[in-house]
Amino acid sequence: MTLALLALLWAAPCSADVNSMHRRFLDDQAKKMKDEGYALKKKVVAPSSDGGKLAAYVFTDSTGQYDRLIVWHLKNKAAGKIYIEPSSSFRVELERVHDKGKFPDLYGDGSRTLAYRTYGGGSKALHLVRFVGNRPEPEQAPLPEGYVADIDGDGAIEVVTRSLPLGRLYSIDCGDFHSRAGQNAWKTVIYGFEKGKLVDASARYASFYNEHIAQLEGDISVMDPRANQRYGEFMGAALAIYFDHAQKGMPRQGWARFTELFRPGDGDPAGTSDCIRQAKEDVRRKLGLPDGW
Repeated sequence: MTLALLALLWAAPCSADVNSMHRRFLDDQAKKMKDEGYALKKKVVAPSSDGGKLAAYVFTDSTGQYDRLIVWHLKNKAAGKIYIEPSSSFRVELERVHDKGKFPDLYGDGSRTLAYRTYGGGSKALHLVRFVGNRPEPEQAPLPEGYVADIDGDGAIEVVTRSLPLGRLYSIDCGDFHSRAGQNAWKTVIYGFEKGKLVDASARYASFYNEHIAQLEGDISVMDPRANQRYGEFMGAALAIYFDHAQKGMPRQGWARFTELFRPGDGDPAGTSDCIRQAKEDVRRKLGLPDGW
């Protein structure tokens, strides 16, 4: 017991010295960034998976438009930069999982995860970086418009992303008829963390998609493309309904609903009717759907 007590008494000042060294190191790094014209915007310092610490600092430039994200690893008397956000032309926001000042083990394998979003150039993206000790492993899956949330209330975190499979600039062009159709044809994908990997888990969240489909149906019910000629907007909303059905494992039902919604009307001029049919077939080919549907 005496030896154990002595060990604790001896360890206490050493631990305090190391913590003091870590604080001085991080303060020095923040000062260097300040000297370069960057102000500290957000920071998280918390334990790493190897008994050390991870420190993620977000700095912003004098305009408030561009941020720098830097992560350091500190352990005992060693400290070093281990990750930076590659682009310096975006704004950076840390995700809500860091609000309590920690790096969570999202992957469930004992590692630590940094989750942040970038904004710029008209795009948004979620980034996940898993840290195994001092080794960063950025998630390679594209996560456009992504965010993290516990969408089913079971205590586990999911990742929700949105993309535009047809591209933002996709349009309907038939003779003199032109209408943009890709900017609201959103595909929503839900990912889960399983056995240390991020996997598409959309089929398990039918209730999420059902609620979203109901919202889209409500939106589309008040659209009147024949009155305002905004056929592209209408088609995009109808395609979002298809994508939701497909993600929950019912693509054929989704395509049937899209076909029911986006079809020529009895009073449409011949040119408009032909254009609608042409646009539908073009989308079918782009999505690789069977002709028999």
